[in-house]
Amino acid sequence: MKIISRICVALCLFSASLAQAGVVVLQNDKGVVINDSVSFNGDVYNGDWYLPNGTAVGAVYLQHGFTRGGGNYRDLAVAMMNQGMMVLSINAPMSGGNADLANRVADVLANNPPVSPDGRVFPAGNLVLSGHSAGGLHVSLVAERMVNSGNGARIAGLVLFDPVNAFGPFGRAMDALAPTGIPVRAVTANGSLCNTFNDTQGDLRGLPRQYVGIKLTDRSTHVDSEGNNSDIVAKIACGFPREQNILALRDFGVAWAGDMLTGSFSADFYPGGARLNALLNGEDAKLIKDASGTWLTVLDETIGESIYGEDRFTVTVPAGPVGKVEITTRGGSGSADLYVRRHGGVSVWSYDCRDRGWGNNETCTLWGEGTYEILVKAGFWGYSGVNLKARYIEY
Repeated sequence: MKIISRICVALCLFSASLAQAGVVVLQNDKGVVINDSVSFNGDVYNGDWYLPNGTAVGAVYLQHGFTRGGGNYRDLAVAMMNQGMMVLSINAPMSGGNADLANRVADVLANNPPVSPDGRVFPAGNLVLSGHSAGGLHVSLVAERMVNSGNGARIAGLVLFDPVNAFGPFGRAMDALAPTGIPVRAVTANGSLCNTFNDTQGDLRGLPRQYVGIKLTDRSTHVDSEGNNSDIVAKIACGFPREQNILALRDFGVAWAGDMLTGSFSADFYPGGARLNALLNGEDAKLIKDASGTWLTVLDETIGESIYGEDRFTVTVPAGPVGKVEITTRGGSGSADLYVRRHGGVSVWSYDCRDRGWGNNETCTLWGEGTYEILVKAGFWGYSGVNLKARYIEY
C-alpha cells in the first residue's frame, strides 16, 4: 500500500510538473512551441508560446479571429519564430474585438509582461501587435490603449491580416495611431461576407502613411492567414485558400514584423521591391492605398499616324523606390491602340499591357523599374494630335 501511495504521489508530482511546464506541441531546429496557461490581470487563458532558440529579436502578440483559435495560425506563428520572434497567441472570445481583454492585455504588456514556460519574460518593450479578422480589431484596440496610456513607444508596429470591424471601433483605434510614428501594415482579401466586405479598408487608407500594405486579388479568401491550418467549415464559409496567397500573406507579414522589430528593411516587400512588383504586375495584388509620391514624367509627345501606321518609343524607369508606371494616350482624333512591354520586344502579339478601346483615351499601368517599350498602333482611320505620356511615381 505504501509503495502504491508513493507511486501515486510521484505520478501526481510528475503530472503537476508537466502542467506547470506546459505541453510541447512542436519543435524544430529554430525553437519550440509550448501550450500553456497565461494570466492577464487575473484572467487565465490557454495559449501557445513560440519560443525561438537564443535571444528573441522581439515579441509578437498574435491574435486569432472570431470563432477561431490559436492553432489555426500555427504555420504563420512558426514562420515568425523561425525568424527569431517570440510569439504569444492566446485562445479567447474575440467578438467585437473583445475590448475588455484588449485593455487588460495592453496594461499587462506595458507594466508586467508574462513569463514564458522556459522562464523568459515576453519582450514587450519591442512589440508587434498582429491579428486576423476580429483579432485585427482586438490588437488595434490594444495599440489604442497603449498609445493613450503613454506606452506607445513599446509598439514596433501592427501587422494585420484581413482585419474586420463589424461596426466596431477600428476607425477610432486608427485615429489614435495616426499621429504616431507606429507603422501599420495589412494584407487583405477580396471583399466577402466573411470580412464584412472590406469594412476596414477606408480607415487603413485614411492613415497618413504612404504604404499600408496590399490587397490580394486573385481568388483571395478571408482565411488565407490560416492557410493549411484552417478547417473545412471555415473553407466552405469563406473560401478555400490558394497556396500562392497563403505564401504571399505569410512572407509579407513575417518580413514586415521582422523589420519592425529589428529596424531592418526587406526591400522586396515594399514599393519598388521585386516581390511586391511581381504581385502588382501579375494583377495578383494591388496596393491598399494608392501611391502618394511624386509623379515624374519621362515621355510627353504629340503623335499621329495614317491607316495602320504605328509609333514606337522606349522609356527607362530607374531602380529604387518606384511605384506605379503609367502610360496613357489622350485627345486628338481617330483611334489609337496602346501596347506596352517591359524589357523589350513589344508587338500586337507580345505585351504586358494593352488597351484597344474606341477612341484615344487609353491607359496601361505597370509597376517597377525597367525598360518599357511602347507601341501605339493606328486602325483603319489612323489618328492625329494624340498626346502620349509616360510617367512613374517615386516614393
